[in-house]
Amino acid sequence: MIRIPDDVPEQEKTKTIHKIVESLGLQKCLHTAIGDIYHRGLSGGEKKRANIACELLTDPDILLIDEPTSGLDSSTAHTLMVQLKKYTTEHNKTLVVSIHQPSSQIYHMFCTLLLLVEGEMAYFGSANMAIDHFASLGMACGQHHNPADFLFYNCMRKMLCRLAKIIATNILLLALEVKEGKKEQQ
Repeated sequence: MIRIPDDVPEQEKTKTIHKIVESLGLQKCLHTAIGDIYHRGLSGGEKKRANIACELLTDPDILLIDEPTSGLDSSTAHTLMVQLKKYTTEHNKTLVVSIHQPSSQIYHMFCTLLLLVEGEMAYFGSANMAIDHFASLGMACGQHHNPADFLFYNCMRKMLCRLAKIIATNILLLALEVKEGKKEQQ
C-alpha cells in the first residue's frame, strides 16, 4: 500500500489493490512472496504483472512499459497484453509499450504504431495501415506473414540500404583520394 497516497482510506486502498490484482490475474499470487535466487516465489510472468500492478497503484494517466513481454512464452505474453489492453481501456488510460518481437496476435492489438530505425522515425500511424503504407512503397507483406516480422525486416533493409550508400560513398571518396595521390606522384 506504499504507492497509494496516505490520505486514501484503508478500505479504499484494499479495494484498489484487489481490483488491480484481479485485472492482472494475480489472485492466486496475492499472498505469495515475490521470491529471489534463493527462495522460490512468483513465476517470471507473475513477477512482471506484479511489477506492473505496483505501478498501477499510482493511477497513472499514461503507462510506459519497456518490453513487457520479454522473457515470456508466447501464451503468457499474449495474456499479459490482453490484460493490459483491457485494463487501460476500462480505466481510460494510455498504454505505450516497446516490444521488439510481438506475435501477430499482439501486433493486432496495437492502435498506433511507431517504428524507429537507428533512432529515426520510419513509420508513425495506425498499426492497421502500416502494411498498406509499406505496400504503397513497393514492399508487400505476404498473406501469412507476421506483420511485425515483415515491418522489422523492411526497416532493417532500409537501414542496410542507407549503410550500403554510406559505404559506397566512402569507397568512392577513398578511390578518388588514391587516384589523386597517384597523379601527384607522377
